[in-house]
Amino acid sequence: MLPDEDQPDEGEYDEEDGEGEGAPVFDTRLHEGVMFGAPCEGGELVFLTADGDGNPVVTRTRGPVRLPRRVPGPMAHAPSLDAIEEPAGAKPLPDDRVAEVAATLTPAGRPMRWGPGKVARAGGLAFTACAVVGTKFVTDTLLADGFGWHVLGFFGLFMLLNLAATLLNWRVTADSAGLWLTGAWKVRHVPWERLRGAAYTPEGTVEIRVRDQDTWDLLDIGWPWAERRLGLRPPYSQMTDEINALHTRPELRPIEQSPPRNHGLPLGPVLAVLLALTVLLSFLG
Repeated sequence: MLPDEDQPDEGEYDEEDGEGEGAPVFDTRLHEGVMFGAPCEGGELVFLTADGDGNPVVTRTRGPVRLPRRVPGPMAHAPSLDAIEEPAGAKPLPDDRVAEVAATLTPAGRPMRWGPGKVARAGGLAFTACAVVGTKFVTDTLLADGFGWHVLGFFGLFMLLNLAATLLNWRVTADSAGLWLTGAWKVRHVPWERLRGAAYTPEGTVEIRVRDQDTWDLLDIGWPWAERRLGLRPPYSQMTDEINALHTRPELRPIEQSPPRNHGLPLGPVLAVLLALTVLLSFLG
């Protein structure tokens, strides 16, 4: 038994002897605890528990909560969470990049909106003109020669129509309720708690990732190789960075809701009617 003055302090130990008897011992056994706050995407959790001696201990998560995706069926060798979350070709934005983009944003009361630029709209008009001319040509050929392989041209015109409608009027709106995603044919709403992130893929596609392995895509909207050579930063590339910042930093999200008229108008049905009128005029002519 050592004298009182020779007793070592329980909270001190020699750093050079970290593996010796004086090193602190961490209790890794399971303990009951109280969790403060409901688990939600992007939030943090605080736990109140006790150590091996019954002293209260408060711990918290080191970063925002990331809820795992649902994977159908049991797996003997489950992949890591990152492998489940990220679709092929879409690389997650590094944490330092998210922090850099978040530093440029200020808490916004009003909704935030992103849409096509002048170059994209010019391309959309050009594709629309090509679709109308192509529809006229295929219809006239059909009337002159009857049904044949040239009818397959209508399928190509439909793909051209989809791209034109996307380039002309795609829209993403962020408000207090989440994201409003306007593509070629419809408007979709994604609440903040279901959002997983956004990515601009090397193939030029914008992906808004949603829980349960779901995505909303703007297919082939960009040309990454040309943008890198020309040093351009198109609005959809900036949009994905800012959406990721809003996803990880809830305090930066807008606090107002956006009216439906600001969500954008899908132009796919409108252009489809335009092509249908072109076909009708060809038959009447």
